[in-house]
Amino acid sequence: MIRKNRSMMRRATLNPMVIMAGGAIFMALVALVFWPRNTRPKAQQNTLHLQRASVAAPTQAARVQPNAQDTPSQTTASGGLKTFQTTMVGPISLSFKKGGMETKEATFLSALAARLLIWRVNLRNEIRRGDKIEVIYRPVDTQSLYEIIAMRYNSTKHNRSYAFYRYQEPGRRFAAYYDAEGNEIEQKLRNAPLREYEQVTSILKMRPKHKGVDFKAPVGTKLYLPFRSRVVRTTWNFRFNGNCLEVAPLHKPNLRIMFLHLQKIADGVKVGRVLPANAVIGYVGNTGRSTAPHLHYQIMDGRKVIDPFRFHETYTRALPEEQRAAFQQHRRQLDLQFPTR
Repeated sequence: MIRKNRSMMRRATLNPMVIMAGGAIFMALVALVFWPRNTRPKAQQNTLHLQRASVAAPTQAARVQPNAQDTPSQTTASGGLKTFQTTMVGPISLSFKKGGMETKEATFLSALAARLLIWRVNLRNEIRRGDKIEVIYRPVDTQSLYEIIAMRYNSTKHNRSYAFYRYQEPGRRFAAYYDAEGNEIEQKLRNAPLREYEQVTSILKMRPKHKGVDFKAPVGTKLYLPFRSRVVRTTWNFRFNGNCLEVAPLHKPNLRIMFLHLQKIADGVKVGRVLPANAVIGYVGNTGRSTAPHLHYQIMDGRKVIDPFRFHETYTRALPEEQRAAFQQHRRQLDLQFPTR
């Protein structure tokens, strides 16, 4: 039985000539299939390779914002202005970075945007994914690096759009930001410690652990006492506070009002002395732990922080009627610069 099977295997062995012929036919078929691809010019092959690579590796922006209308962009407008638009995916700084802006530029510009937006939207719990923001800005030779000229924010939480326009009113030392109707964005304090300042750069809603309100103003700007008060102490903990002053208002003697980072305290301001409201008590500076000239204004009730915008009466300033036409013309020109119209 075993011999029979071996005999059958010998008879089934193929002739070597047949194997060679079959191999030749197979190689010819392979050549016919693959030869046309190898006849393409090298440049064309590279083009196809790049096209395949672009399909296989979509950009980060495309993954985050798949719709063409939501794709963030950064362009240059007329007059050296720049524009930026993006869709919110989280906090403002993260959204600017995800929108394709370089980290340093996003860090500085988002901080400036937050200073404006905080007056309309709670940055901690009212930012929604899908909100839209558009910014017109320009580089400046200051510590902030940029200056926002106009901004729009479309809030899904509030179901409305907010606009912010920078405008220099004739006769005023500093430009300010206004809404589309010519009302100033920032609230104002009655009996404020400063008569002139450029901008409120920090409030408790933005930085609760900061304990005070920061007013951006040049070194040497006069500081006024908001209420008739008794001087409690001067210049303590200089490393952090710089030149500073603490007073107790006579109508609320349990409170303490502090003024930090002063250039100097005014002559005649002595511990124990009672001073009238509106007395000049010092000058804005950049002393202690301070990165730019400003006044830190803080109100305390024991260990409890009091928000100056709740303690003081507040108001919103509007442009004088004679300035409305010029402002509206300025606003319309800026509206033409926004990426979407």
